[in-house]
Amino acid sequence: MKLERLKIEKFQKNQISDLNSIRAGKKEETGSGKFGNGDTCTCYSGDVKTFHWWTKKVKMVLLKNLCVIVFLMICEQGFGQSNYLSYYRDIAKAKDYRKVKNIDSCVYYYKKAFEKVDYVHIDIAKNARSSAKKGRDKKFISVCDSIIRAYKLINKNKVAIQIDSIYKEDQRVRGSKYMSAKKYLQKCYHDNPNLNEGKDYDKAKQLFGEWQHVDSLNIKLLKEIINEVGFPHEKLVGKQTASNATFILLHNDNDSLNVEMGDILFEALESGGINPYIYASIIDRHLFFYNKKQKYYTIPYLGSNLKKEDLEYYNKNRKNIGMCSIQDLQIKRKGNSITVSYEKY
Repeated sequence: MKLERLKIEKFQKNQISDLNSIRAGKKEETGSGKFGNGDTCTCYSGDVKTFHWWTKKVKMVLLKNLCVIVFLMICEQGFGQSNYLSYYRDIAKAKDYRKVKNIDSCVYYYKKAFEKVDYVHIDIAKNARSSAKKGRDKKFISVCDSIIRAYKLINKNKVAIQIDSIYKEDQRVRGSKYMSAKKYLQKCYHDNPNLNEGKDYDKAKQLFGEWQHVDSLNIKLLKEIINEVGFPHEKLVGKQTASNATFILLHNDNDSLNVEMGDILFEALESGGINPYIYASIIDRHLFFYNKKQKYYTIPYLGSNLKKEDLEYYNKNRKNIGMCSIQDLQIKRKGNSITVSYEKY
């Protein structure tokens, strides 16, 4: 963050220097100016009126970057040491108060959460702004607006492009023909072993083998990115790419006991790189697929209600990372299907 601010300040000083040279009325050529859209022009400081449009554009660039500087100052002076687990717990309380329309308490916990971290996620900032607007808290509305404006300046960088490319492969092997191949193999292995031969079986096996190979390669590539630049946090790659990265991690079903990525995921949770629900879903999915007890109960069972001791175990774990209790979830069972209203952050 400090490096980003230094770059912005250096850019701002250069632009101010150019602007002052123009206004000084010098006759010589001052050099070339380059803007965010790629336009370049040569300016003569003595001809202020002729190049008035240039000075106006510089002002717009400075104003745009000032928004970032203000946000960075708010982060550095107002927030302090990041504590995202506590941040998510406060966000959960804010959502609880919003449900019962206690707006003052809701806004209070949003403010409290914001003070604990160096980056506030865009969706949380928008929800907080909505609550602040209902509570007519103009000062906090302004803080939320600064965060939202700063987020819009996150550019599509090389890391984001790489992750999006990996995610594209993740989704390609989950297309209809691959899904059909997986279902056919399940039918062969469980329902009708006599189908374990022939062209259809060989083709299904080849497609599913490709699926597994792509998933293994994807997680390897993502780990290389994480080792090089850190976890793909929203503040680094933007909301959509950060979400894409979590799907790649979710599909890493070879990590049955979360040995390979467990520590990385928890560090990402602590640093705000992944929200509690996504973190818990990844951990539980890998345990569930290998018939191990879940830790957060993000995959409800079809059977009867949970035992008291299990309910206490799951709720304690959920509370520790800022998730709502199981009782607050809307779980609907119908036949062999379950519908759950999950939390949004």
